[in-house]
Amino acid sequence: GLVNIEKEKERLLKEMMRLEQAIEHTQKKLSTPGFSQKAPEAVVARKANIGGATNSTPCHSGKDRRIINSMAMSGLYLKLSQLAKSRKIVLSLDRMCEALDRLKNPEASLRFIHVAGTNGKGTTCDFIAQLLESEGYRVGLYTSTHLISYQERFQINATSITEEHLAALIDEVEIALPEIVLTEFEILSLTALLYFEREQVDYVVWETGLGGRLDATNIVVPLVSVITTISY
Repeated sequence: GLVNIEKEKERLLKEMMRLEQAIEHTQKKLSTPGFSQKAPEAVVARKANIGGATNSTPCHSGKDRRIINSMAMSGLYLKLSQLAKSRKIVLSLDRMCEALDRLKNPEASLRFIHVAGTNGKGTTCDFIAQLLESEGYRVGLYTSTHLISYQERFQINATSITEEHLAALIDEVEIALPEIVLTEFEILSLTALLYFEREQVDYVVWETGLGGRLDATNIVVPLVSVITTISY
C-alpha cells in the first residue's frame, strides 16, 4: 500500500545519505598522506573473504561489512573516474564502433529491445524484462541510471551483477582500450555488452542514455525499438 511505499522511500533516502557519508569519509582517507592509492582494490579483496574467518581475515560485524561494502563501491567510483579520461560528450559513434571492434563485437550475438524516450524508460524496461522472464527467458537488463550502486544498472533476471564481477569486466575494458578516450557511460555500456554476451542471455532490454541518434547505446541493432513519452 501507499504507507509501505512511503516507508521504503524513507529507508532508501537514509541509505543513500549513509553511503554518501561513507564515500566522503573514504575519499578523505585516500587523500591522507601515506595512504596507498591501491587501498580500494585491497578493500575489495578483503570483502570477497567476508563470511569465513581465515588466518589473515577476521570475522566482521554487520557494521564492519557495511563499511567495507561502501568503501569497495567508492573504490569502483574512483576507478571509473580514472578510466573515463574525458567526460566530454562527443557527438559521434566512431569511438564506440572502434571499441567494439577491439572487444570482438560482443553485441553481435545478442538480441536487443531498445527503449528510448523522456519519461518512463526505466519502468518500461523493467516491465519488458519481467514479461520476458515470466515466459522463461534469460533476460539482461541495462539501465542508464542507478539509485545506490552501479551494480543496479546490470541485471540478469532481476539479479544485479556482483561488485567483483563488475570491477573485473571494467578492468578488461581498460586493458583492451588503452588509448581510446571514453566517457563513463560509454565504458559502462561496453561493460554491459561483455557481461550479457558472457552470460548468454536470450534478450537484452537496453535503455538509452541521453537519447538521440548519436547516443552511445545506438551501436546495437535491436529487434524492437520502444519510445516512451517525449517531452522537453
